[in-house]
Amino acid sequence: MSPRFACLALLLCSATLTSVGPALAQIDPAAAIAELRAENARLSAKIDALEAALRDRAQNAPSSAAPAVPVSEILPQAGTAQTAEATPPVPDSRTVSVSIPPAPPDRPVQGGGIGLQLAGSSSGGQVAITISQSLRATDVKPNQVNAAGTTWSLTGSAPVAKSGDTAIGTLDSFTDSSSLKLRVGRLFMTMPNLLTDPDYLGLINAATNACIAKAKDGAGKVACQEADVDEGFIKTWIPDRIDEYVRLTTTQRFAWGYGLEGTLGYRKFKFIDSPGIVEDSDEKVPWGVKLYGTILPKSTLAFTASVAYQKGFDEQKTKTVCPEPVVGTRLVCLVGPDGRPNSTEKVLLAVEGRKLFDLSRGRLQNGVVDRFGIAPQVTYDANNDEWGVDFPVYLAADDKGNLVGGIRAGYKTGEEGFNVGIFVGGAFDLFHR
Repeated sequence: MSPRFACLALLLCSATLTSVGPALAQIDPAAAIAELRAENARLSAKIDALEAALRDRAQNAPSSAAPAVPVSEILPQAGTAQTAEATPPVPDSRTVSVSIPPAPPDRPVQGGGIGLQLAGSSSGGQVAITISQSLRATDVKPNQVNAAGTTWSLTGSAPVAKSGDTAIGTLDSFTDSSSLKLRVGRLFMTMPNLLTDPDYLGLINAATNACIAKAKDGAGKVACQEADVDEGFIKTWIPDRIDEYVRLTTTQRFAWGYGLEGTLGYRKFKFIDSPGIVEDSDEKVPWGVKLYGTILPKSTLAFTASVAYQKGFDEQKTKTVCPEPVVGTRLVCLVGPDGRPNSTEKVLLAVEGRKLFDLSRGRLQNGVVDRFGIAPQVTYDANNDEWGVDFPVYLAADDKGNLVGGIRAGYKTGEEGFNVGIFVGGAFDLFHR
């Protein structure tokens, strides 16, 4: 470069810097950043729209069917949830994941553990300990998530009262015996895939648009678009649709299952042998089998029907038995069941409804009672023409939120009549296990 051109270039650069410098000094950095972010958001929206158009075009092609993504896992403990990222992506810049709950709320088919239950009434009580484990496999598809679970449990129980009827409103033959019960069940669920649920995505857009409409500047609008949409976000911007959000994010919509149960018991009966007027005892082993089916039309409601056959034993009525009086001897009488226990056969037909009332979210929130559950059951013994009604109400919760205690009322035809008791440790469970 010649000296003349070099001097001319220096003069031009100097003039340019002199004119631009004051202009740069007048620019607000915060406003510039907000404007750049807004422009970036607009470009991202255009890119998302183009990608959505490409996806729609691809889905109309013959080979557009997306393969299912199988996922198998051991279920987590109560109160936890699993997530699975599934395709296709959401037409929005934020990330949304499908929530796959352990199963319908409150211990239906979830991980293993050990539980202890105590129940008592005016006629006696019972203590039981349960060991259980559950496994589940999920199949994530573009429009829904299918889950199938297998659960088993082993329960050992014993009556607290030494004799007499400890049942409240059931006709079960094992309430007064030490018993070991094995139960195996299967549960099948269908859940929506929130990644492609138009109602859920529409709710997200409505909340985001409400936020953007009240934003004061470009930075606020960008913050609305990048925010994670959760229950708090919905309550803030579209509070009148919070119930809709709760319904959509309760992902289990329908489930059904069945199970088989076998029970083996033991009881030592003490009685009075009338011919000799002496105390005697007899050991008996009751047993039974049960088949049941459950339908869960929604995540907080279940209906169960069951049929069971039980071979059991009942004490004779308590009497005072005295020997023939003999002159010159002291008369000694005995009080107890008069004779050996009776053998009984029962064919039990039962229907049960279970309902969880969740008051912790939505318009029913009151700050006092979060939730409670009921599990009324009606049982008919077709072999002996007897009825029983059992109505437990679950009120007390543990530190994990499981309903584990409450009051219980029952009625049985015959001499037993009406009875009331309390229980603790038996967690509320929509699906029997």
